[in-house]
Amino acid sequence: METSSRPKADDRHQACCPWPNELRIVVSLLLALHVSAIYVGPFSMGAMGVTSPLALTLRRTYRPYLEAISTQYQGYQFFNEPGPSHLIRYELEFADGREMVTGKLPDIDEHWPRLRYHRHFMLTETAYTLVSRTAPPTPPPGLEVGTPAYESWRQFRDADAALSRAFLKSYAEHLMSVHGASLVRLYGIERRYPTPEEVVDGIRPGDKRFVSEELLDTFTIDIEVVSP
Repeated sequence: METSSRPKADDRHQACCPWPNELRIVVSLLLALHVSAIYVGPFSMGAMGVTSPLALTLRRTYRPYLEAISTQYQGYQFFNEPGPSHLIRYELEFADGREMVTGKLPDIDEHWPRLRYHRHFMLTETAYTLVSRTAPPTPPPGLEVGTPAYESWRQFRDADAALSRAFLKSYAEHLMSVHGASLVRLYGIERRYPTPEEVVDGIRPGDKRFVSEELLDTFTIDIEVVSP
């Protein structure tokens, strides 16, 4: 009897899909998780902070994964009202009496190509976001000292304060290492965008009234904070 040389269906399937079905199911589920997380990031960040309860619930659920892959703010800069931008200006003093050195992070003349500038910009945005979250010294209205809600707020604020200090400390350590400085002052520069009414009035986006600056921290050579 003549036998067919055509491969069986199972053999053809094994040749094109060498993974076992169980592994394919697991990988498919992981891909579905990743794709949905990429969607949840921008979906849950409504313009001007306005978003739906569903979006907030999804963001809380996916937050550990979004932070692990560093996409929690993906798409935010492309919103119709993305908010102000933040840079860091630094002042360096030297123990040997050299003249003070100043600079900015990022610096458009130093950090190029554009992608390198953007990476440094994301670092300063992250640091400024953490600092701004810990800025109010008092709890929001309605929180009474000693209540569980107050303790939860205090713990989150203390954790954010420690993290923001660690970020700024790392920047100071880097600047000291590169320049040999004995003291570093870090200033936050915030530039907001003009409103539609201001644009109609002829105010240019580069107007200095849109720029503000505040001292974030001062570090000495032993990385001790001089003043918050």
